[in-house]
Amino acid sequence: NFSLDYDDNVEKKQDIKILEEVNKYYQKLFVNNKIAKEYIKERGISDFSIEKFEIGYAPISLDTINFLKSNHFNLTEAIELGIIDTGTNGLYSRFIERITFPIYSINGKLVGFGGRTITGHNAKYVNSPQTKLFNKSRLLYGYHLAKEKIYKNKQIIVCEGYLDVIMLHQAG
Repeated sequence: NFSLDYDDNVEKKQDIKILEEVNKYYQKLFVNNKIAKEYIKERGISDFSIEKFEIGYAPISLDTINFLKSNHFNLTEAIELGIIDTGTNGLYSRFIERITFPIYSINGKLVGFGGRTITGHNAKYVNSPQTKLFNKSRLLYGYHLAKEKIYKNKQIIVCEGYLDVIMLHQAG
């Protein structure tokens, strides 16, 4: 006499693949972006932390859109995942000329991005919008890397920014 409810919002492998491939693309761009690397180094972030937190760099809007198209990703799915969006002038990337911080769910699946401008865009930080995978109010940046220590020590330090989280991890 039990009623079973089924969740229609089951993530598809393709969703995660788009996010993972965009993340890899942004990471490759970071390695070759002198300004982004200098900014991160000035903030005290080590090479180990850059790799551990998969810091990347989002290029101009058209480059991200061309990356998606050239890899035959479904643009509608990319919109649903918050990578790109549509406006009065057509498609545009949500992350433009920004250092990117991939955001993972509690179980370690990539669900979205945070991005910090280094070129003076109006918004200092931009996050992925609410999507079927990304729910900002249910996530803590870096939690997937700290959850075992949090459980073991029975304490957590919550801070505001991506770089603050990375620096605390870096300090042990």
